[in-house]
Amino acid sequence: MDRSRLSLLFGLAMFGCAVEAPSDADAVGEEDITGLRELSSVEQQLSLTRDERTGREYDRSDAQLKAGPCYQKTIGTKSGDAYEFRRYTDGAAFFRRRGTEPGTGDERPVACIDLDAGVDSNGPTVEIGRFELDMIMRYRLGRERTTETREFWTLTRLDRGTLELFTSAGRGGDTLSTPRVRGDILAKLQLGADRTLSGTLARVVYEYAWKSAKAADRFIVSDDPVGEFDSIAYEDSAEGPRITHARFLRLDAHEIVTKATATAPAIESLYITPKLSDDAVEMRAIVQCSRPIDPHDTMVGPATNDFYCEGL
Repeated sequence: MDRSRLSLLFGLAMFGCAVEAPSDADAVGEEDITGLRELSSVEQQLSLTRDERTGREYDRSDAQLKAGPCYQKTIGTKSGDAYEFRRYTDGAAFFRRRGTEPGTGDERPVACIDLDAGVDSNGPTVEIGRFELDMIMRYRLGRERTTETREFWTLTRLDRGTLELFTSAGRGGDTLSTPRVRGDILAKLQLGADRTLSGTLARVVYEYAWKSAKAADRFIVSDDPVGEFDSIAYEDSAEGPRITHARFLRLDAHEIVTKATATAPAIESLYITPKLSDDAVEMRAIVQCSRPIDPHDTMVGPATNDFYCEGL
Protein backbone atom coordinates (compact mmCIF):
# COMPACT_ATOMS: atom_id res chain seq x y z
CA MET A 1 0.00 0.00 0.00
CA ASP A 2 1.01 3.64 -0.50
CA ARG A 3 1.38 4.75 3.08
CA SER A 4 1.82 8.42 2.19
CA ARG A 5 -1.82 8.85 1.26
CA LEU A 6 -2.98 9.31 4.84
CA SER A 7 -0.48 11.99 5.71
CA LEU A 8 -2.95 14.86 5.73
CA LEU A 9 -6.23 13.11 6.36
CA PHE A 10 -6.81 14.19 9.92
CA GLY A 11 -6.93 17.94 9.70
CA LEU A 12 -9.55 20.32 10.82
CA ALA A 13 -9.13 23.22 13.21
CA MET A 14 -11.96 24.70 15.25
CA PHE A 15 -13.28 27.86 13.63
CA GLY A 16 -15.00 31.06 14.67
CA CYS A 17 -17.86 32.88 12.97
CA ALA A 18 -17.33 34.16 9.45
CA VAL A 19 -16.76 37.89 8.89
CA GLU A 20 -15.96 39.94 5.83
CA ALA A 21 -13.04 38.45 3.91
CA PRO A 22 -9.81 40.36 3.23
CA SER A 23 -9.94 42.46 0.08
CA ASP A 24 -6.90 40.80 -1.50
CA ALA A 25 -7.34 37.05 -1.97
CA ASP A 26 -3.60 36.67 -2.43
CA ALA A 27 -2.67 38.36 0.84
CA VAL A 28 -2.26 34.94 2.43
CA GLY A 29 -1.44 32.66 -0.46
CA GLU A 30 0.35 29.60 -1.64
CA GLU A 31 3.69 31.34 -2.06
CA ASP A 32 3.81 31.62 1.75
CA ILE A 33 3.43 27.86 2.36
CA THR A 34 6.31 26.39 4.35
CA GLY A 35 6.75 23.06 6.05
CA LEU A 36 3.50 21.35 4.99
CA ARG A 37 4.40 17.80 3.96
CA GLU A 38 2.96 15.52 1.31
CA LEU A 39 0.09 17.75 0.19
CA SER A 40 0.52 15.99 -3.13
CA SER A 41 -1.16 12.85 -1.73
CA VAL A 42 -4.36 14.81 -1.07
CA GLU A 43 -4.14 16.46 -4.47
CA GLN A 44 -3.78 13.10 -6.15
CA GLN A 45 -6.72 11.50 -4.35
CA LEU A 46 -9.01 14.43 -5.17
CA SER A 47 -7.65 14.95 -8.72
CA LEU A 48 -6.73 18.56 -7.95
CA THR A 49 -4.82 20.70 -10.43
CA ARG A 50 -2.81 23.74 -9.30
CA ASP A 51 -4.32 27.01 -10.48
CA GLU A 52 -1.45 28.90 -12.07
CA ARG A 53 -1.80 32.63 -12.61
CA THR A 54 -2.04 33.77 -16.23
CA GLY A 55 -0.95 37.38 -16.21
CA ARG A 56 -2.86 38.92 -13.30
CA GLU A 57 -5.72 36.40 -13.31
CA TYR A 58 -6.30 32.90 -12.00
CA ASP A 59 -8.47 30.34 -13.76
CA ARG A 60 -10.76 30.19 -10.72
CA SER A 61 -11.70 33.74 -9.76
CA ASP A 62 -11.10 35.51 -6.47
CA ALA A 63 -14.88 35.79 -6.10
CA GLN A 64 -15.22 31.98 -6.25
CA LEU A 65 -12.33 31.56 -3.82
CA LYS A 66 -13.80 33.97 -1.25
CA ALA A 67 -17.30 32.49 -1.52
CA GLY A 68 -16.15 29.01 -0.45
CA PRO A 69 -17.35 27.80 2.98
CA CYS A 70 -13.86 26.74 4.07
CA TYR A 71 -12.40 30.10 3.03
CA GLN A 72 -15.07 31.83 5.11
CA LYS A 73 -14.18 29.72 8.18
CA THR A 74 -10.44 30.30 7.89
CA ILE A 75 -9.13 33.24 5.84
CA GLY A 76 -12.46 35.05 6.12
CA THR A 77 -12.39 35.39 9.90
CA LYS A 78 -10.80 37.86 12.29
CA SER A 79 -7.94 35.37 12.71
CA GLY A 80 -7.59 34.90 8.94
CA ASP A 81 -3.93 35.95 8.96
CA ALA A 82 -3.15 32.72 10.83
CA TYR A 83 -4.10 30.69 7.73
CA GLU A 84 -2.72 30.16 4.26
CA PHE A 85 -4.01 28.31 1.23
CA ARG A 86 -3.24 26.71 -2.08
CA ARG A 87 -5.41 27.42 -5.11
CA TYR A 88 -6.69 24.80 -7.54
CA THR A 89 -8.64 25.13 -10.76
CA ASP A 90 -11.72 23.80 -8.96
CA GLY A 91 -11.12 24.59 -5.30
CA ALA A 92 -8.61 25.44 -2.59
CA ALA A 93 -6.93 23.82 0.44
CA PHE A 94 -6.51 25.72 3.72
CA PHE A 95 -4.17 25.22 6.66
CA ARG A 96 -2.52 27.08 9.53
CA ARG A 97 0.64 29.07 8.97
CA ARG A 98 3.78 27.40 10.21
CA GLY A 99 4.48 28.30 13.83
CA THR A 100 5.38 26.96 17.26
CA GLU A 101 1.89 26.27 18.63
CA PRO A 102 0.42 22.74 18.55
CA GLY A 103 -0.92 21.92 15.09
CA THR A 104 1.28 24.47 13.31
CA GLY A 105 4.55 22.56 12.84
CA ASP A 106 6.01 20.95 9.74
CA GLU A 107 3.56 18.05 10.08
CA ARG A 108 0.52 20.29 10.54
CA PRO A 109 -2.74 19.14 8.95
CA VAL A 110 -4.89 20.45 6.16
CA ALA A 111 -7.69 22.37 7.87
CA CYS A 112 -10.35 21.87 5.21
CA ILE A 113 -10.88 21.99 1.46
CA ASP A 114 -13.31 23.89 -0.75
CA LEU A 115 -14.21 21.83 -3.81
CA ASP A 116 -16.42 22.66 -6.79
CA ALA A 117 -18.59 19.54 -6.92
CA GLY A 118 -20.50 17.86 -9.72
CA VAL A 119 -19.64 16.70 -13.21
CA ASP A 120 -16.89 18.91 -14.69
CA SER A 121 -16.87 20.84 -11.37
CA ASN A 122 -19.95 22.80 -12.44
CA GLY A 123 -21.87 22.22 -9.20
CA PRO A 124 -21.87 24.14 -5.92
CA THR A 125 -18.71 24.63 -3.87
CA VAL A 126 -18.74 22.20 -0.94
CA GLU A 127 -16.54 22.05 2.14
CA ILE A 128 -14.59 18.84 2.71
CA GLY A 129 -14.32 18.70 6.49
CA ARG A 130 -12.01 16.66 8.68
CA PHE A 131 -14.15 13.48 8.90
CA GLU A 132 -14.95 13.37 5.18
CA LEU A 133 -11.32 14.02 4.26
CA ASP A 134 -10.27 11.20 6.59
CA MET A 135 -12.56 8.77 4.75
CA ILE A 136 -11.49 9.97 1.31
CA MET A 137 -7.85 9.29 2.16
CA ARG A 138 -8.13 6.25 4.43
CA TYR A 139 -10.48 4.31 2.15
CA ARG A 140 -9.07 5.76 -1.11
CA LEU A 141 -12.50 6.99 -2.18
CA GLY A 142 -11.32 9.52 -4.73
CA ARG A 143 -13.47 12.45 -5.77
CA GLU A 144 -17.21 13.07 -5.63
CA ARG A 145 -18.87 12.49 -9.01
CA THR A 146 -22.65 12.57 -8.50
CA THR A 147 -25.16 13.26 -5.75
CA GLU A 148 -28.67 11.80 -5.67
CA THR A 149 -31.27 13.13 -3.25
CA ARG A 150 -34.25 11.07 -2.11
CA GLU A 151 -36.77 11.55 0.70
CA PHE A 152 -34.68 11.80 3.90
CA TRP A 153 -31.58 10.47 2.10
CA THR A 154 -28.65 11.68 -0.02
CA LEU A 155 -26.31 9.35 -1.91
CA THR A 156 -22.94 10.94 -2.63
CA ARG A 157 -21.05 8.77 -5.13
CA LEU A 158 -17.28 9.05 -5.33
CA ASP A 159 -14.81 7.27 -7.60
CA ARG A 160 -14.51 4.24 -5.33
CA GLY A 161 -17.33 4.43 -2.82
CA THR A 162 -20.66 5.94 -1.81
CA LEU A 163 -21.66 7.95 1.27
CA GLU A 164 -25.22 7.17 2.33
CA LEU A 165 -26.40 10.24 4.26
CA PHE A 166 -29.55 10.69 6.31
CA THR A 167 -30.94 14.23 6.11
CA SER A 168 -31.82 15.28 9.64
CA ALA A 169 -30.44 18.53 10.99
CA GLY A 170 -32.27 18.22 14.30
CA ARG A 171 -31.08 14.81 15.55
CA GLY A 172 -27.90 15.47 17.50
CA GLY A 173 -24.66 17.28 16.70
CA ASP A 174 -21.55 16.08 14.87
CA THR A 175 -20.49 13.27 17.21
CA LEU A 176 -19.70 9.56 17.23
CA SER A 177 -23.40 8.91 17.84
CA THR A 178 -24.48 11.09 14.90
CA PRO A 179 -21.44 11.36 12.59
CA ARG A 180 -22.10 14.12 10.10
CA VAL A 181 -20.84 14.86 6.61
CA ARG A 182 -21.86 18.27 5.24
CA GLY A 183 -24.51 18.52 7.94
CA ASP A 184 -26.17 15.14 7.33
CA ILE A 185 -25.74 11.91 9.35
CA LEU A 186 -23.53 9.29 7.71
CA ALA A 187 -25.49 6.04 7.87
CA LYS A 188 -23.22 3.88 5.71
CA LEU A 189 -19.97 3.97 3.79
CA GLN A 190 -20.31 1.67 0.78
CA LEU A 191 -17.03 0.43 -0.66
CA GLY A 192 -18.58 -1.96 -3.16
CA ALA A 193 -21.52 -4.28 -3.56
CA ASP A 194 -20.45 -6.49 -0.65
CA ARG A 195 -18.33 -4.10 1.43
CA THR A 196 -20.19 -1.72 3.73
CA LEU A 197 -19.20 -0.01 6.98
CA SER A 198 -21.62 1.76 9.28
CA GLY A 199 -21.08 5.48 9.72
CA THR A 200 -20.35 4.95 13.42
CA LEU A 201 -17.63 2.36 12.71
CA ALA A 202 -15.94 4.73 10.23
CA ARG A 203 -16.25 7.53 12.78
CA VAL A 204 -14.71 5.67 15.73
CA VAL A 205 -11.70 4.83 13.53
CA TYR A 206 -11.32 8.50 12.63
CA GLU A 207 -11.71 9.75 16.21
CA TYR A 208 -9.08 7.35 17.55
CA ALA A 209 -6.60 8.25 14.81
CA TRP A 210 -7.25 11.99 15.24
CA LYS A 211 -6.83 11.77 19.02
CA SER A 212 -3.48 10.01 18.57
CA ALA A 213 -2.29 12.54 15.98
CA LYS A 214 -3.14 15.46 18.26
CA ALA A 215 -1.30 13.86 21.18
CA ALA A 216 1.84 13.50 19.06
CA ASP A 217 1.32 16.82 17.24
CA ARG A 218 2.47 15.06 14.08
CA PHE A 219 -0.13 14.64 11.38
CA ILE A 220 1.79 12.29 9.12
CA VAL A 221 1.28 8.65 8.25
CA SER A 222 4.21 7.42 10.35
CA ASP A 223 2.23 8.49 13.43
CA ASP A 224 -1.16 7.24 12.28
CA PRO A 225 -1.94 4.27 14.55
CA VAL A 226 -4.63 2.80 12.28
CA GLY A 227 -3.43 3.04 8.67
CA GLU A 228 -5.24 2.61 5.39
CA PHE A 229 -8.24 0.33 4.95
CA ASP A 230 -7.42 -3.17 3.76
CA SER A 231 -10.45 -5.48 3.82
CA ILE A 232 -13.68 -6.37 5.56
CA ALA A 233 -15.34 -9.54 6.86
CA TYR A 234 -18.77 -10.29 8.34
CA GLU A 235 -20.35 -12.76 10.73
CA ASP A 236 -24.11 -13.07 10.88
CA SER A 237 -26.64 -15.70 11.90
CA ALA A 238 -30.31 -15.95 12.70
CA GLU A 239 -29.67 -16.25 16.45
CA GLY A 240 -26.37 -14.48 17.05
CA PRO A 241 -25.20 -10.87 16.67
CA ARG A 242 -24.26 -9.17 13.42
CA ILE A 243 -20.49 -8.62 13.41
CA THR A 244 -18.32 -6.51 11.10
CA HIS A 245 -14.51 -6.82 11.13
CA ALA A 246 -12.76 -3.97 9.30
CA ARG A 247 -9.05 -4.56 8.64
CA PHE A 248 -6.60 -1.69 8.49
CA LEU A 249 -2.85 -1.57 8.01
CA ARG A 250 -1.94 -1.46 11.72
CA LEU A 251 -5.13 -2.04 13.74
CA ASP A 252 -8.59 -3.52 13.23
CA ALA A 253 -12.04 -2.12 13.99
CA HIS A 254 -15.15 -4.13 14.84
CA GLU A 255 -18.88 -3.54 15.16
CA ILE A 256 -21.10 -5.99 17.04
CA VAL A 257 -24.88 -5.47 16.98
CA THR A 258 -26.93 -7.81 19.14
CA LYS A 259 -30.52 -8.66 18.37
CA ALA A 260 -33.32 -7.18 20.46
CA THR A 261 -35.32 -9.47 22.71
CA ALA A 262 -38.66 -9.14 24.47
CA THR A 263 -36.86 -7.79 27.55
CA ALA A 264 -33.78 -6.03 26.17
CA PRO A 265 -32.99 -3.65 23.30
CA ALA A 266 -30.41 -4.33 20.64
CA ILE A 267 -26.92 -3.16 21.59
CA GLU A 268 -24.41 -1.66 19.17
CA SER A 269 -20.76 -1.96 20.27
CA LEU A 270 -17.67 -0.58 18.53
CA TYR A 271 -14.11 -1.74 19.17
CA ILE A 272 -10.58 -0.96 18.04
CA THR A 273 -8.12 -3.79 18.63
CA PRO A 274 -4.67 -5.00 17.66
CA LYS A 275 -4.48 -7.13 14.53
CA LEU A 276 -5.74 -10.74 14.65
CA SER A 277 -8.18 -10.14 17.52
CA ASP A 278 -11.42 -11.44 16.00
CA ASP A 279 -11.76 -14.21 18.60
CA ALA A 280 -11.11 -11.92 21.57
CA VAL A 281 -12.43 -8.52 20.53
CA GLU A 282 -13.67 -7.32 23.92
CA MET A 283 -10.71 -8.72 25.83
CA ARG A 284 -8.12 -7.05 23.59
CA ALA A 285 -9.98 -3.80 22.92
CA ILE A 286 -8.00 -0.55 22.90
CA VAL A 287 -11.25 1.38 22.44
CA GLN A 288 -14.73 0.17 23.35
CA CYS A 289 -17.99 2.06 22.82
CA SER A 290 -21.56 0.81 23.35
CA ARG A 291 -25.13 2.08 23.16
CA PRO A 292 -28.67 0.67 23.18
CA ILE A 293 -30.63 1.03 19.95
CA ASP A 294 -34.13 2.44 20.26
CA PRO A 295 -36.30 0.64 17.67
CA HIS A 296 -38.50 3.73 17.29
CA ASP A 297 -35.39 5.80 16.52
CA THR A 298 -34.43 3.57 13.59
CA MET A 299 -37.80 3.34 11.85
CA VAL A 300 -36.75 6.06 9.38
CA GLY A 301 -33.04 6.72 9.88
CA PRO A 302 -29.96 5.53 11.81
CA ALA A 303 -29.85 5.32 15.60
CA THR A 304 -28.91 8.49 17.47
CA ASN A 305 -28.54 7.27 21.08
CA ASP A 306 -25.34 8.38 22.79
CA PHE A 307 -22.37 5.98 23.02
CA TYR A 308 -20.51 5.33 26.24
CA CYS A 309 -16.81 4.91 25.43
CA GLU A 310 -13.63 3.80 27.11
CA GLY A 311 -10.22 4.57 25.61
CA LEU A 312 -11.41 7.32 23.28
